[in-house]
Amino acid sequence: MAASQQRRCPRDHVINRGDPPAPPPAPLLLVPGVLGTMLAVRPAGQEGADGERCWVNLRSADASYKQLWGKYSRQSSRVELLLEGLEACVPRGPDDSGLYPISVLDPEAGGLVPPLHYFQPFVSHLQDRGYTPGLNLFGCGYDFRQGCRLSAQTLLGALRSASRRCGGARVDIVSHSMGGLVVRSLLADHPEAFEKLVGRWVAIGCPFAGAPGYTVDALLTGVQFGGSLGEQLFVKRETFRQAALQSPSVFELLPPLDFPWAIPKPRLDLWLWQPIPDYSPAAMLNSAAQQANDPTARPAMAAAALMPDASSACVQCPHCGGHVQLPAAGPWPGGAADASVKHSPLPCASHVWHAVPAPPAGIACDDGRSRGSSAGQYTACTAWASQYVFQLDHLPGLLNRLLEDNAVTVGSKVVPLPFEPELWEQAQATRTAWAAAELPPSCAFYNLYGNGVSTPWDCTYGAWWHPLQSLASLPAATAAFSYVVGDGTVPAESARAHGLRAVATAEVQKVAHRDLVSSQTVWDQVLVWLATTRAAPATAGAPDAVAAQDGSSCRRAGSQRSGGPAAAHPSKSQRGEQGQGEEESTFWNPLAWQSVLG
Repeated sequence: MAASQQRRCPRDHVINRGDPPAPPPAPLLLVPGVLGTMLAVRPAGQEGADGERCWVNLRSADASYKQLWGKYSRQSSRVELLLEGLEACVPRGPDDSGLYPISVLDPEAGGLVPPLHYFQPFVSHLQDRGYTPGLNLFGCGYDFRQGCRLSAQTLLGALRSASRRCGGARVDIVSHSMGGLVVRSLLADHPEAFEKLVGRWVAIGCPFAGAPGYTVDALLTGVQFGGSLGEQLFVKRETFRQAALQSPSVFELLPPLDFPWAIPKPRLDLWLWQPIPDYSPAAMLNSAAQQANDPTARPAMAAAALMPDASSACVQCPHCGGHVQLPAAGPWPGGAADASVKHSPLPCASHVWHAVPAPPAGIACDDGRSRGSSAGQYTACTAWASQYVFQLDHLPGLLNRLLEDNAVTVGSKVVPLPFEPELWEQAQATRTAWAAAELPPSCAFYNLYGNGVSTPWDCTYGAWWHPLQSLASLPAATAAFSYVVGDGTVPAESARAHGLRAVATAEVQKVAHRDLVSSQTVWDQVLVWLATTRAAPATAGAPDAVAAQDGSSCRRAGSQRSGGPAAAHPSKSQRGEQGQGEEESTFWNPLAWQSVLG
């Protein structure tokens, strides 16, 4: 700077007369993911009251969260609280920036439990970079139990308020996880308002094509944060499950049924001692014996291990060596339906019966002979395990059967909570709306996601050597997952499947889903994008721009799919071995606690 452009103050401060001061950053709105907003309950109609905090409240975690139990109403398309006279709300806190309910989820315990600090570390970092809460930095908490399209109404109000307070300027959005689906709902339902109000959108770890393993397990068995310790001191798994089953947003986290995955579609396997009661077990066994063409006349076969023979659809009984033909699902030939069963057959991809290891010596087989008799004299064993394989489109039927007698106790009142088919139908309609939404040319979209962490894909409950007792045992079971690559919650292929014109995409290695918003690498990359001049996105079909910076663990993410490092449907031994030491090492990942605390 030339000397003529400077003058000395009495205290030797240098005043820059040449360059104007840097303009303040454009207004920025932070949108959290599922379970990322503080929720409270208050008397119905008390607008503006913060109410009693229920999520998160470590002093009475499980009892508090039960106050958020609700039932989906077809009339209002909302989840309405089971507690009469109360309504759920998002606490406003001490200011009107909207940051309070998404920063530290339990302010009373936040200092003792760092994982409860959600957006707070990022907010502090943004303040160091020139952002001021309430002036050009805002938050948008929302009731994450509701559907994403309903939450988009809350987002629309927050955008309008932020824009108005910043002189009508367009607002940048940084969303995390399901928050990206809320933004996409706004794009689908209010495209004109989106174009007017949104300048840039940075999506972090968004499950654009769903989070199959995590979501299916949440619906069937719940989510347990903190492992066995969390079951005692935090919200119980069953409490989460009952809330999730009535939550439209959870169903919206399932993948679209027609998504063209690069690997085989996710599936659900159940192993049961007692078959799902469509037909009588006696009829099934009789049919199996008939189709085996008299196994007593067949020579004994090697039975070192139970192994289905895919080519002939047969199994070998490891006890008696009998070779039993497996019947197909549906009405079994030669077996009559049980008149006492009130259900039609449950749709599934396959239903197979397997013989299980032999009983101890001296235990009789079904023909009355002891185990010590010579081979070839036995009929089929009575010990069987039934394997059901479900695809995602079979999930409504399974939930309908599983929840037919489901109920919770609220006070002294028992409230039935059966499966609500409209939740499934609404989720499918929402997926269709998202797919049709197009980004306006005036908005620049950036996508950042995690990779390199084992991420749940298929779910298996029970095993052939240790099946569940019955379908009723499923909610208390623990899933065995197969894994693909991703951030521990969202598969990388899902996070890339936005279908929008992205200005740039960045992939962050070995950073888990919840930790993405507290990663210095992610912060640096997001701020680089927010500092760029707003411009029209790249043309459709063009490769993603290089988003990585030198020295950063971010790297360019190409358009190819990533399913290679993890097998699509690994064996059970692989399921036990994959991903050890890679899952998210924080309070929020139930997989990590499952291995640490059992």
